Amino acid sequence: MRIRLPHALLLGFVTLVGVGCGSAARVTYVDPNSDAAYAGLGGASSSAPVEEFGVDALHRSKAVIAIRSALAAARTLKDTAPAAAADVLDVAVDVELPRIEGRLAASNPALRVRLRDQLEALRAATGGGSASYSVLSQRIAGGLLDQVTAAVVPVEALQDPGFRASVLVETVNDAGIRYEEAYAGGDEIELERSYRMAYGLLLDARTRGLDAVPQEQRSKLQGELTRVANRSMPGPTPPTRSRDADDVLSDLTDIADLIAAAAGIDVTWPPPADGTPDQLRQVKRAVAAAAEAWERDESTNARSRLTSAQQLVQGGAGAGVAAVDPDLSSAIELAITVTIPDAMTQQADVAGAAAELDVQLDDAIGLVETELEQLREAG
Repeated sequence: MRIRLPHALLLGFVTLVGVGCGSAARVTYVDPNSDAAYAGLGGASSSAPVEEFGVDALHRSKAVIAIRSALAAARTLKDTAPAAAADVLDVAVDVELPRIEGRLAASNPALRVRLRDQLEALRAATGGGSASYSVLSQRIAGGLLDQVTAAVVPVEALQDPGFRASVLVETVNDAGIRYEEAYAGGDEIELERSYRMAYGLLLDARTRGLDAVPQEQRSKLQGELTRVANRSMPGPTPPTRSRDADDVLSDLTDIADLIAAAAGIDVTWPPPADGTPDQLRQVKRAVAAAAEAWERDESTNARSRLTSAQQLVQGGAGAGVAAVDPDLSSAIELAITVTIPDAMTQQADVAGAAAELDVQLDDAIGLVETELEQLREAG
């Protein structure tokens, strides 16, 4: 079973004093919400938000936060360590963006193109002395990513404090996991980009996510997060003396548990629905029919079949796959909404793209059936 954390769409005012010089101790959280603010956000908070809104929605929320975290780390490194800034932006563009691009292409194609273009422009400007770098970075991290979140996560989830708290739990846990990955079980840094992502995620949790927990708990939780940041990740550049990665992971796991308890939520991931394998087989048939229609020069029929596949994925099949492998779920949706349509538009190898997707769908069916069988055996 897995857990997750919250994304706050409610915009707040955050003072980041000293972030540019890598200081963690002087980050101030200014809570944007009164308790009354929650009254207008979809009523009572869900006690099992991941089960209610789906692992796929959680996964996309996490990806947006990871992009924003990478931007925060890169912004502090741009002038002093441009190569490091570009390296962490690679994570945003090459790893995190594909996790939301499929759904974004389906819900708002123009916004998807705009986001990719601006992220790639920012990456290209790193180290080039562009005066517009900071402005572009802030523009993406602010209004643009808020628009993206609204396009890839159901509004009901964004309005639910329990869901946002679950996104926060995931963010804190991910920071610990990436810190551990950075040191690979040793005392020396192995993956600096993983350390910088951990730094950015922890910064985001401290400055944007805490509105998801009851007001009386926010100061305590921010203090706990700041304590870990000061001791373990004081800036985007790895410190000379590192803390034991297992200790950092343990500290952050404990804080994530405190957040879940404060919010009164169960962060257990739900199992895939029993009908997911059959839905995925329907997707396979629709994609195969689309590829065959394309080979017969029946472009309208081909696109219609592909739309049917997309609807099946977004109608439940994708959520079922996400329950066992969120990245595979994102990859399937990306292939259906971006890769194959692009191949059609460019008169490229549609059959090849469809064949690659077919392999992914077979993998997904196998994973889901194995999970369901294990659940049946467990009783």
